[in-house]
Amino acid sequence: MENKFKAKWESLENPDTQPRAMRETVVLEFEEFKNKILSQRSDDVNALTESLYAGDT
Repeated sequence: MENKFKAKWESLENPDTQPRAMRETVVLEFEEFKNKILSQRSDDVNALTESLYAGDT
């Protein structure tokens, strides 16, 4: 199975745009987070990886 999160992360990763500080803490219930990871739906992949790369924790 293709890991869509890895592919998205690699497309975002760039030394010039790496986050330099934490932005905000995002709280998700474990079941919701797990379902988003396992489903690998495009909108979830984009939202989660972009949020993490922007510096959210």
